[in-house]
Amino acid sequence: MKSVTRQTGIISDIDEATVRVRVTLPECDNLKSNWLPILHRNSQDNKDYWLPDPGEQVEVLLDSNGEDGVVLGAVYSTVDTPPLASRDKRYVQFSDGAAFEYDRKLHQLTINGGIEKIVIEVKDSTSLTSPLVEVNAQRVCVTSDTVSVKATDVSVEASTVGVKAMDVSVEASTVGVKAMDVSVESARTGVKALEVTVDAPLSTFTGDVTVMKKLTWLGGMAGSGGSGNSAIITGNVNVLGNVSASGKLIDSGGNSNHHSH
Repeated sequence: MKSVTRQTGIISDIDEATVRVRVTLPECDNLKSNWLPILHRNSQDNKDYWLPDPGEQVEVLLDSNGEDGVVLGAVYSTVDTPPLASRDKRYVQFSDGAAFEYDRKLHQLTINGGIEKIVIEVKDSTSLTSPLVEVNAQRVCVTSDTVSVKATDVSVEASTVGVKAMDVSVEASTVGVKAMDVSVESARTGVKALEVTVDAPLSTFTGDVTVMKKLTWLGGMAGSGGSGNSAIITGNVNVLGNVSASGKLIDSGGNSNHHSH
């Protein structure tokens, strides 16, 4: 281009497929330019994509005839003012309210606004390393063949927590789950921790329960039902206190003490 000039224009037309725009030039009697490309950071191996909005003010390089040129980018004005004032921040805001902000002074990345869904798809693996990870949601659902959690402290607080997997493993010094509803559906679930506390008014097991070491209860024990003998204890039983039975006590030979207690 010969005799290049810099002009301030207003976006009038947009071609999303070719990433080109037409610009109205107020300083040239509102002359409308030809289709102009928009300057991008990458377009070959790495690709960048953005488009200005209709009516947005941009800076343009044009030839003397106004036929060839390039849109350098948008510029702020007294009408369209900057969203913040800080040399330490990089900020992107969309018209629906979604915003991405990084503050290098606070070392903080903030994503907020009108975002309704976040989708992350990777081919191999996803790694998250942090001293503290907090998940606060009304519902958390994890669906996987294998779920493994290894940490010093695991804490989940939510209205509903749902885990559905072939194998669930949690290994931590402390595991805390606080929720209105917790659902774990898995072929195998393993929890390995120094201490596990279940704080609930009622806990229900619908299948057999095996305790490998000493079972201690402090609030009493009650049971009923079952086929055959309702309760079987193999080994010696030491009772520190009285034993009360509403029926007969029979030894292994079938002999009864003939007393009802």
